[in-house]
Amino acid sequence: MSAIKVSIIVPIYNVEKYLSKCLNSLITQTLKDIEIICINDGSTDDSLSILQKYAQKDCRIKIINKENEGQGVARNIGIKVATGVYVGFVDPDDFVQTDMFEKMYNQAVELDSDIVICDFVKQNETTRKIEKFKFFKKAITPTKTQTIKIEQNKNIALGELYKTLLVSPNYSWNRIYKRELIQKYNIEFSICKSFEDCSFIFKTHNYADRISYINKPLYRYTIRKSSTSRDYSDLLSIYEDIADFVKTINRAELYKINLSYFIVMNSVFIYRTLTEDRKAEFYKVLENKLSPEELIYFRKKLHFRENILSSFIKFCRGRIVKNA
Repeated sequence: MSAIKVSIIVPIYNVEKYLSKCLNSLITQTLKDIEIICINDGSTDDSLSILQKYAQKDCRIKIINKENEGQGVARNIGIKVATGVYVGFVDPDDFVQTDMFEKMYNQAVELDSDIVICDFVKQNETTRKIEKFKFFKKAITPTKTQTIKIEQNKNIALGELYKTLLVSPNYSWNRIYKRELIQKYNIEFSICKSFEDCSFIFKTHNYADRISYINKPLYRYTIRKSSTSRDYSDLLSIYEDIADFVKTINRAELYKINLSYFIVMNSVFIYRTLTEDRKAEFYKVLENKLSPEELIYFRKKLHFRENILSSFIKFCRGRIVKNA
């Protein structure tokens, strides 16, 4: 077998209903020099036997069995055993276009990109709604919203990319990463059960010198009822991790607005899913965690229906005037 070009890491936990479709999309990839690292994270359903059947047919599938510790830990194990030049991630209830990894790998090699990003399609399992999602849809600056126009076939100006971090979706699976970059800086996924992608993406994108983009929806993301629920303690832990990281790399001022956007928007999202007693508990936590301006914006978002990004810009402008 030729040298591995892309290692595809799949964390698996109780997904027997979806797993075959996912694996079929991987073993039929037009890029043949891949390895498919399947981390069985303590599944109690038929997921392992499905994996074993596929592994008998395709020697590129590697199975690692472990106790259940969450997707972040599973992905970290996959990274450690990966041998590919690039690493990609696929969730087991999703699937990908058959040419996804060939397109992304070829562009990565052509441009010597550390990371390549693609668009994706979201499909809601309950409503059946399908939505094509353009990744660089919006970015944020202290004074205005901005549509990011990314040129094809060249690496992105990093100054423009930084405006999208924590604002554009924080999914690890619509990208491939140079494994050497991850190893050099010892970047890992958080062990939190939710938001585990966020710090990994933020750190890899800050250390990368060259990042490029393919404006094609190569990944198919399934939104399902039984997907991992999000917990506010995880959100706060990830937020603190990223905040500490930006101080370490001396970019706290650069990312101040991005971090505010991240913590307020996700706090609003989680708050709306909680029971009344949990809402009261969470709000008390936020009173100690958020700045006075962030707390005001959080309260506004709970009482008024308005465009999230434009209203956040109003909040940002207020801060600038106040600090002038």
